[in-house]
Amino acid sequence: MSVAEDTIAAISTPIGFGGIGIVRISGPECAFVVHKIFRKSLKKAAKKSEKHSETILKEFIPRRLNYGYIVDPENPKKFHEVLMVFMPSPNSYTREDVAEIQAHGGSTVLKNILEIVKKSGARLADAGEFTKRAYLNGRIDLSQAEAIIDIILARTEESLRIANRNLEGDVGKNARGIKKELLEIKTLIEAQIDFTEDVNEEIDATSVAKTITEVILKPINEILEGYEHGHFIREGVRIVIFGKTNVGKSSLLNRLMRRERAIVTAYPGTTRDSLEESINLHGIPAVIVDTAGLRNSDDPVEKIGIERSRDLAKKADMILFMVDASSGIAEEDEKLYSQIKNKEKILVLNKSDLLIENLKTRIPEDWKFSASQHISAKFGDGLDSLKKKIYETLMKSGNLKPAEVVPNLRQKELFNNAKIALEDAINGLKEKRHLELIAIDVGAAITALEAITGDFVKKDILEEIFGRFCIGK
Repeated sequence: MSVAEDTIAAISTPIGFGGIGIVRISGPECAFVVHKIFRKSLKKAAKKSEKHSETILKEFIPRRLNYGYIVDPENPKKFHEVLMVFMPSPNSYTREDVAEIQAHGGSTVLKNILEIVKKSGARLADAGEFTKRAYLNGRIDLSQAEAIIDIILARTEESLRIANRNLEGDVGKNARGIKKELLEIKTLIEAQIDFTEDVNEEIDATSVAKTITEVILKPINEILEGYEHGHFIREGVRIVIFGKTNVGKSSLLNRLMRRERAIVTAYPGTTRDSLEESINLHGIPAVIVDTAGLRNSDDPVEKIGIERSRDLAKKADMILFMVDASSGIAEEDEKLYSQIKNKEKILVLNKSDLLIENLKTRIPEDWKFSASQHISAKFGDGLDSLKKKIYETLMKSGNLKPAEVVPNLRQKELFNNAKIALEDAINGLKEKRHLELIAIDVGAAITALEAITGDFVKKDILEEIFGRFCIGK
């Protein structure tokens, strides 16, 4: 049964030109709205009489396309050829009566139909309101609603796979499973508090602490580890190309992008600001950042670019430290290495096409890299090997280790809140604190888990989550 009292409508396809555009309607008055404006024949364009909802439903075969026309009841000469599908409650996206009108693509056509729908009893939907109703009506939990956003925004096959698994309810199932275990522990503790005289034995604090550690904290820690994997998959790995001027950083960016994205000249200091581009790296979204070459400069604009390069290097997930293989490692390179020595990094030896045969570039003994690769950014030699090494390095670091459950940032913070509360409970059990305090800690963990699935969540959080959706979804 729907929790909404009004009926909403919106254009559910991107505004612009296309073969098909869709206007979606949902709510208790959906059937009446469609009855007013949909005609199977223009000969019946006169305003229809009011009918009982059951009679209206018989006019349309549920979940099948009905060919006809959308007609303005106030102006029967104003019509649009459409296909309409009617989905009765509860077997619809929102668990309400839903109708989708498929019209010829084009913003004017769709806006015209939407206006007719609004005049006939619906209001314009808020951002994400269709999905919000699906959540409020119990069709999906809050973690599944968030997965829908991830599906829409997925940039690679891997990010789509994770989003689809979360839509199936992986995050919510785990949160509910952990919550179930905690409820048993909380019930045991509260029974000891409220019915001390009736409980034969006192709680074995050591046993309860062990159960929390092994049965509950272990899966929470695994889920938290999964966030790091999902974080990179959703947002992309930030890879910064770092090095002195004229070493070939912009040429490498152009090669990775397979187009002339950055300006390349023989003059030092050509790149004065950072450039960011996204690529698909074996199914992983990667953001490649070309930075200004680092050197001493009196140019105020170039100096700003150089400082920005240093800041970007500090925030990078990985550094491609580029040196000129043909001229060898210079003192300037060694100074730059000192700035990134604690970062995950790959040594990129560029201009290998200029190397004398059998001559190797001497690498300082104290330089430590996850991998190194000779390339020629000018001719593209070694690029495939470099991309493979980037991927392999990320996998070895554990950042891209496949995870069974991959939460988003909000869910991760809530799992972490549950973890902190449970660690407090374990310490309390070990220190033999009052059971009332232990029950409070366990209750706090349960509340955090309920916020993940939406069983208990503040209104402003809901507004923030569904506000990220587009209107019509």
